[in-house]
Amino acid sequence: MRTHEEGVNATEILRALASQNDLSIAYSNAAAAALRAAVAVFVYHREAPAKLQAEYRQWLEASKILNRIAKSLPSMEKVPGWSGPAADEYTEMAGVQTQASLELAGLTTVVLETYRLAIRVNVTMQAAAYEYLCQVVERAEADNYTPSAPECYGPTK
Repeated sequence: MRTHEEGVNATEILRALASQNDLSIAYSNAAAAALRAAVAVFVYHREAPAKLQAEYRQWLEASKILNRIAKSLPSMEKVPGWSGPAADEYTEMAGVQTQASLELAGLTTVVLETYRLAIRVNVTMQAAAYEYLCQVVERAEADNYTPSAPECYGPTK
């Protein structure tokens, strides 16, 4: 673009301003699209902690049932008054069942801890995302927001 001294015409100035305006609009649209995408992810996952909490409660109830069963099995390994090869086979298999049930009941502890961790992670991530989005919105809505020096690209002589 020519300087004022070289005789800049109004059409050239308007074209340059329109080009800069189009560029500003494109950047604004891109920023708005990125913000909409971030909000969409946040909205999509907003129910995750509640769903995880509900599943955790289901697993907790299942764990209680499994533990009750596992604790009751040792008393059922021997049948009073029963003896012989069939009784021995039953006792052996009942012992295997007791051990397997105790192991399964123990695994529910791992599942429950995993759910607790997943709930904490989801709540923490949602809080962080919400805080970040609030900062973006606050900055955009600030009445006295002015770009910092590195953001200003004014003409110089």
